[in-house]
Amino acid sequence: RGSLAANLERRGTIIQLTAAGRAEFAVGEAVPQLDAIICCTGYNYSFPFLDLQALGLSTAQQHVAPLYQHMFAPGYGPGLSFIGLPWRVVPFPMFELQSKLCARLLSGRATLPSAAEMAAWVQQHKKQLADAGQPLSYSHHLDYKQLDYHAWLAGTCGRDVPRVPGWRAVVLHAYWLWRWLLLVGLGLERVNSS
Repeated sequence: RGSLAANLERRGTIIQLTAAGRAEFAVGEAVPQLDAIICCTGYNYSFPFLDLQALGLSTAQQHVAPLYQHMFAPGYGPGLSFIGLPWRVVPFPMFELQSKLCARLLSGRATLPSAAEMAAWVQQHKKQLADAGQPLSYSHHLDYKQLDYHAWLAGTCGRDVPRVPGWRAVVLHAYWLWRWLLLVGLGLERVNSS
């Protein structure tokens, strides 16, 4: 995050802006007068060292596609793996499991489904996003689904790979509950103040 200039503040989600320049945030005090808002909404995926078109892959709409389980191009299996694409996750334990899975696949100690089964998963995942009203840029957004993804990664690696520790699951569930209560509370306050 680094240090910011003295006249800059890093804030979270804006819940309301007024014509007078006042900003209210999901967490923290309102700011009566803003000079400017700089939105930092993520980044675009880029792999200039790969011929994505020849591989049948795309990085359009802020996601890498088509990928089975956020890692594997269906036609290439473990020979072309993407580590670290999921976001809104606890990153390093997940990336470690992704790396273990790649190592096991490349060494023959684990297997992936057929290319057709992986392609079917990709289509199902795309349909789930559409049904939930989420854009394709949310393809690698896991959030509360990350525990299931951890379980899938560890299970595919083999029985000797530890699952998510119980304490981590408890902490994540507590965080998700807190965030949900905060959002519901803010929504109720806005409805009641209207």
